[in-house]
Amino acid sequence: MEVPWFAEGSAEYMASTFAARLTNDGLLESRSSEIAQKGSYNFRDEMRNKMNEVKEDYSQCGGSLKDSNYGDKCDSYAGIYSSGAWGHAYLANKYGSDVLLEVFYPNLEEMGFEDAFTYTYGQRLMAFHVEFDEFLLLPLDDQLGILPKTGNLFE
Repeated sequence: MEVPWFAEGSAEYMASTFAARLTNDGLLESRSSEIAQKGSYNFRDEMRNKMNEVKEDYSQCGGSLKDSNYGDKCDSYAGIYSSGAWGHAYLANKYGSDVLLEVFYPNLEEMGFEDAFTYTYGQRLMAFHVEFDEFLLLPLDDQLGILPKTGNLFE
């Protein structure tokens, strides 16, 4: 089973958190970072922009995370990458930032996507989609409130 928002979103979220961690630790000059593009890198601002993209995209395509696939109803960058990053932010906040690499991926090949997802996150993918849709209805400040605080983003 291919779930592009999950694969692309995990890469997007991990890149963002890693860039923030390196920038916070003084190991990456944010102005020279490709992920920062033309300005100083700020994780919360980056995620705020992604959420705004997601809300705009979903209002235009009439879809949600479950509709974010190549060639599907919400075939867009925001639908796959930005909402996927937020999906992973939500999962990391709820289940811990280590479960993706320590539980999900080690079991993926043997169990398959659906079973590895259920094993890792304690719910079926469709139940997560419903829960995430409800999260998208919250005020932006509440959504940003689930993000790791500055400092060690992997605590």
